[in-house]
Amino acid sequence: MFSEYYSKYKIVKDLAKVTNDKFLKIAAYHFECSETYVLPAVQHLENEMQVTVSGIHWLDISHSHANKGFALNLLQRKLNFAFFSYSMKNVHPNVKKAALFKTKAIMGRVLN
Repeated sequence: MFSEYYSKYKIVKDLAKVTNDKFLKIAAYHFECSETYVLPAVQHLENEMQVTVSGIHWLDISHSHANKGFALNLLQRKLNFAFFSYSMKNVHPNVKKAALFKTKAIMGRVLN
Protein backbone atom coordinates (compact mmCIF):
# COMPACT_ATOMS: atom_id res chain seq x y z
CA MET A 1 0.00 0.00 0.00
CA PHE A 2 2.86 2.43 0.76
CA SER A 3 4.29 2.15 -2.75
CA GLU A 4 1.11 3.75 -4.08
CA TYR A 5 1.91 6.95 -2.13
CA TYR A 6 5.67 6.93 -1.49
CA SER A 7 8.66 6.28 -3.74
CA LYS A 8 11.00 5.69 -0.80
CA TYR A 9 10.14 4.30 2.62
CA LYS A 10 11.34 1.91 5.29
CA ILE A 11 9.14 -0.35 7.40
CA VAL A 12 10.46 -0.94 10.92
CA LYS A 13 9.18 -3.22 13.66
CA ASP A 14 10.03 -0.92 16.58
CA LEU A 15 10.19 2.88 16.18
CA ALA A 16 11.99 3.19 19.51
CA LYS A 17 15.00 1.45 17.95
CA VAL A 18 15.29 3.97 15.08
CA THR A 19 17.99 6.30 16.35
CA ASN A 20 20.26 7.42 13.49
CA ASP A 21 17.86 7.66 10.56
CA LYS A 22 16.44 10.96 9.37
CA PHE A 23 12.80 10.94 8.38
CA LEU A 24 10.29 13.45 7.03
CA LYS A 25 7.17 11.90 8.45
CA ILE A 26 5.57 8.88 9.98
CA ALA A 27 2.43 7.71 8.19
CA ALA A 28 0.17 5.55 10.35
CA TYR A 29 -2.65 3.48 8.83
CA HIS A 30 -5.59 2.07 10.75
CA PHE A 31 -7.96 -0.33 9.03
CA GLU A 32 -11.05 1.26 10.64
CA CYS A 33 -10.39 4.92 11.53
CA SER A 34 -7.13 6.75 12.27
CA GLU A 35 -8.93 9.63 13.99
CA THR A 36 -10.65 7.32 16.46
CA TYR A 37 -7.89 4.80 17.14
CA VAL A 38 -4.51 6.45 16.38
CA LEU A 39 -5.00 10.16 17.10
CA PRO A 40 -5.72 9.73 20.84
CA ALA A 41 -2.41 7.87 21.27
CA VAL A 42 -0.31 10.58 19.56
CA GLN A 43 -2.27 13.78 20.14
CA HIS A 44 0.11 14.78 22.95
CA LEU A 45 2.78 15.34 20.26
CA GLU A 46 0.88 18.27 18.69
CA ASN A 47 2.88 20.86 20.67
CA GLU A 48 6.16 19.62 19.17
CA MET A 49 5.18 18.16 15.80
CA GLN A 50 2.57 18.30 13.09
CA VAL A 51 -0.07 15.63 13.75
CA THR A 52 -2.54 15.42 10.87
CA VAL A 53 -5.48 13.12 10.20
CA SER A 54 -5.03 12.88 6.45
CA GLY A 55 -7.91 10.57 5.58
CA ILE A 56 -10.24 8.05 7.15
CA HIS A 57 -7.43 5.52 7.55
CA TRP A 58 -4.28 7.68 7.58
CA LEU A 59 -2.56 9.86 10.16
CA ASP A 60 0.74 11.68 9.55
CA ILE A 61 3.32 12.83 12.11
CA SER A 62 6.04 15.18 10.87
CA HIS A 63 8.21 18.14 11.75
CA SER A 64 6.06 21.24 12.10
CA HIS A 65 7.57 22.71 8.91
CA ALA A 66 7.68 19.48 6.89
CA ASN A 67 4.30 19.69 5.24
CA LYS A 68 2.65 20.87 2.03
CA GLY A 69 0.88 23.71 3.79
CA PHE A 70 4.12 25.27 5.03
CA ALA A 71 5.77 24.91 1.61
CA LEU A 72 2.76 26.37 -0.19
CA ASN A 73 2.59 29.26 2.25
CA LEU A 74 6.24 30.11 1.50
CA LEU A 75 5.58 30.00 -2.24
CA GLN A 76 2.42 32.07 -1.97
CA ARG A 77 4.19 34.77 0.02
CA LYS A 78 7.19 34.78 -2.33
CA LEU A 79 5.01 34.92 -5.46
CA ASN A 80 2.34 37.15 -3.90
CA PHE A 81 -0.25 34.58 -4.94
CA ALA A 82 -2.60 33.24 -2.30
CA PHE A 83 -6.15 33.01 -3.63
CA PHE A 84 -6.24 29.39 -4.79
CA SER A 85 -6.44 26.63 -2.18
CA TYR A 86 -7.44 23.05 -2.97
CA SER A 87 -8.34 19.93 -1.05
CA MET A 88 -8.87 16.36 -2.16
CA LYS A 89 -12.48 15.22 -2.35
CA ASN A 90 -12.05 12.62 0.41
CA VAL A 91 -10.04 14.56 3.01
CA HIS A 92 -10.79 15.28 6.65
CA PRO A 93 -13.65 17.81 7.11
CA ASN A 94 -11.25 20.37 8.64
CA VAL A 95 -9.18 20.39 5.46
CA LYS A 96 -12.30 20.74 3.29
CA LYS A 97 -13.41 23.69 5.38
CA ALA A 98 -10.09 25.50 4.92
CA ALA A 99 -9.87 25.07 1.13
CA LEU A 100 -11.68 27.25 -1.39
CA PHE A 101 -11.78 24.54 -4.07
CA LYS A 102 -12.20 20.74 -4.06
CA THR A 103 -10.60 18.33 -6.54
CA LYS A 104 -12.31 15.38 -8.16
CA ALA A 105 -9.39 13.12 -7.22
CA ILE A 106 -9.66 10.39 -4.63
CA MET A 107 -6.48 9.02 -3.01
CA GLY A 108 -4.20 10.31 -5.75
CA ARG A 109 -6.29 9.16 -8.72
CA VAL A 110 -8.05 11.65 -10.98
CA LEU A 111 -11.63 10.75 -11.77
CA ASN A 112 -13.02 11.20 -15.28
